[in-house]
Amino acid sequence: MTDRITWTSLLVVATSCGTAGTDIPEYTPVPVPYCAVDETAIDALYDSMSLRKRVGQHLMVGVQSDGKSGIAAGSRQRIEDYALGGVFVQPASGIVIGDPLATATFVHAVKKLGFETTGVPIFVALDQEGGPNATVNSLMGGTDTIGSMPIGATRDPLVAFEEFDIMGREVRELGMNMDLGPVVDTLYSTQNGNHNTRSFGPDPDLNAVLGVAAVNGLQTNLVLAVSKHFPGDGLTGGNTHVEHVVVDHGHDFLESTILKPFRAVVAGGTDGIMTIPALYPALDPVRSAVTSRAITTDLLRHDMGFEGLVVTDALGMEGIAIGLEPGQSRGMEALKAGADILLYVVTTLGEEEEVFQAVQDAMEDGTYPESEFEASTKRILRMKQRYCLFEAPDYPGPEELATLTERIGLKKDRDLSRSHADRAVVLLHDDGVLPLTGSRVLYLGPGTVFQDPGSHWINVADQTFGDALAQHGSDVKQLVYMLPVDSNDQYALALEEAETADVVVLGTLQGRFDLGQQQLLEWMLTGLDKPLVHVILGVPFDYVQSRGRAAAALALMGWRSTMVEAGAAVLYGKQTAVGTMLFDLGTLAGQTGYSGPKAPSETPDRCTEQSVTCSGSGLCVDFGEDFGCICHPNWHSSSDGLDCLPDGSEG
Repeated sequence: MTDRITWTSLLVVATSCGTAGTDIPEYTPVPVPYCAVDETAIDALYDSMSLRKRVGQHLMVGVQSDGKSGIAAGSRQRIEDYALGGVFVQPASGIVIGDPLATATFVHAVKKLGFETTGVPIFVALDQEGGPNATVNSLMGGTDTIGSMPIGATRDPLVAFEEFDIMGREVRELGMNMDLGPVVDTLYSTQNGNHNTRSFGPDPDLNAVLGVAAVNGLQTNLVLAVSKHFPGDGLTGGNTHVEHVVVDHGHDFLESTILKPFRAVVAGGTDGIMTIPALYPALDPVRSAVTSRAITTDLLRHDMGFEGLVVTDALGMEGIAIGLEPGQSRGMEALKAGADILLYVVTTLGEEEEVFQAVQDAMEDGTYPESEFEASTKRILRMKQRYCLFEAPDYPGPEELATLTERIGLKKDRDLSRSHADRAVVLLHDDGVLPLTGSRVLYLGPGTVFQDPGSHWINVADQTFGDALAQHGSDVKQLVYMLPVDSNDQYALALEEAETADVVVLGTLQGRFDLGQQQLLEWMLTGLDKPLVHVILGVPFDYVQSRGRAAAALALMGWRSTMVEAGAAVLYGKQTAVGTMLFDLGTLAGQTGYSGPKAPSETPDRCTEQSVTCSGSGLCVDFGEDFGCICHPNWHSSSDGLDCLPDGSEG
């Protein structure tokens, strides 16, 4: 039987790879201008609070604007009724596209209401990981940053600090004071679509240094960094939002890989850690990290010495249920495990009230010691004092709002982020087709509104890679497609438009997780009679198809304006690509013997003819005569008998 090459081989390579070179740069954190903590004042404040207000300090709930700059009625009621100590904002609820003043005014109103309700400043948190995963970006009036994986490609902790310093300054000016970031996970599995480019890369030692610098960049602006996802994501292809994920590795292996960056950021001063709803049998064989006392208290607090705030991942995620009995309160079990802040991005009717009752019952029956509750509540109050929230509980006020645009989205920050992007672009290979100066170029790639094939999140960009190309060459034609792509239609259009082009530039975004993009790339590689340049906008694993076949390949690992403009400059010879590819892509399947998906003319589809059913997330694809029908993406071992061959036998 012909050897079959599947994506599983990429997982093995990625698991064993490291950085290009063994030198790990050093980083010394800069001082953070914390406010002094007055323990006497903390004790007095705690004593003055009702039980309801104390419990409310542990709740962080998603809130919504009224569509303008005020607070939606339901969110206002939640803040008042449950004495919330924290809220979570996101683009779908309170961050206004194109109107940073409306965003800041909304946040000001939330903070003002929270302080008036409880007498305690409120935490306002958001997801600001950088690059594609940044709530505040140029579309929101801020600055486009390059993202974690491009930061990894620079191998420079100063870049990490400066990128997160930009984000810290901007989110602070908008009124947020807590960032659910940075991501300090180490990405080993190439099957993790939800994780995609959110990690710095596959090297835990490098990630440790970059993570410390990123935390410092945020916290020097008095934005509390919540490093995530403890004890570490990136070893599996599972998605804890929708399934029960098990990370079945031994303790020593976990210590030498995913735990390294977390030990570093704890030692380096992160004031927040987010736990992940995944099961780590070597650490706790029963419960996910979110509700595991062995992980949250014994490992994180006692062994690592972490004294900051433990924030749960969203308690509505499927993985939270691991090890819990029906009817058990997710929030209460997380508090018992040692969590401080319970994140409810979306709450069901009465869910907050259930937490209040569960805390009261648990303290009465002794299953949750009052001393632990008091210590946790005071930890929250102490952090609010440490981050100077009592100094200006409703910042930004009217005076700051009037001059907001003078402090965010600044040219100096755009220029700095762009200089980082220039250092992050990776040229995977060039057969001599570059630069594109003087060439007639057809760009084929995703548009500005799309669904990420890996995470399934909806994204909005301010420009395509084709737009960036057009800044350098007047003879650039674009053919953009929606994701998921209809490969048949796009292939026919692309061949027609390519007739008048000298070079075709094809952009893929998370093509690793999108059969349509894989099919389109395959057809273009085999059907074009002119050079094709492959530009990888997401995870670099798309290169498995184009290695040794495209005329040139470029890895951006990001699609915000800074990265696409830097990539276009490289293609036109205006900038030299100096980024480092941290994943070992040199031994992958694209080199030899890869027949790829079936050509457009090959019929019938044998997957349909044979009624092939794949297990799990697999989808049967007819890969032509060489490989036959294969369950793809290959989420399972290639030796488990689940792949099918053209004759129906198992292999």
